[in-house]
Parts: sequence; structure tokens; C-alpha cells
Amino acid sequence: MTWNEFRRIVINEGWRLERHGSSHDIYRKPGRSDPLLLERHWNEEIKPNLQKRLLKQVEDK
Repeated sequence: MTWNEFRRIVINEGWRLERHGSSHDIYRKPGRSDPLLLERHWNEEIKPNLQKRLLKQVEDK
């Protein structure tokens, strides 16, 4: 999965872009206090372990 494909999943799960950091975009979801940091390497593949951890954070309710 590329970073761009993952970003689409994040947006569909209700996360909203809060701001652009120096090397990451910071997303927040209403009702949650923890931010989600996404790298801006849109066409690069996400490493499998990182992808698993990020998906868990996005889908965690």
C-alpha cells in the first residue's frame, strides 16, 4: 500500500487534516485526543510493520 492509498483510507475513516508539519501531515479525528502522523512520500510503499501499526491506530475506536 502506498502512502497516498493509506491517506484515502484515513480520510474515509473520518480523520481530518489539522496541519502540515515539517515532514509529516498531522490528522485528527473528532472525539480522539491522539494525532495521526502521515509522511509525505505519497508514491512510496509503506513498510509492512508500520502499515499494520497505522491501520490499528486508524481503526481503533
